[in-house]
Amino acid sequence: MIRILIAGVAAAAALSAAPPLPASLQAMVDAERGFSRRAAEVGMRDSFLEFFADDAVRFDAAPVPAKVFLRQLKPQRRRLSS
Repeated sequence: MIRILIAGVAAAAALSAAPPLPASLQAMVDAERGFSRRAAEVGMRDSFLEFFADDAVRFDAAPVPAKVFLRQLKPQRRRLSS
């Protein structure tokens, strides 16, 4: 049991000493977290509509504009659990 505790403390110390992420990677992490928070508030469909670029493409049988496809879906009535 002590070995597990020591390993856990060592792992936590190693992770806390990790260097900061490169700015581009941190921006991606922040965007993903923002999307997740927004999806919990308004639902997946509306969150995708907010976060997708206007020229985003959805690939199915043929490529189509993603926002056109998403607007055809029904919005979610209830929040996602967080």
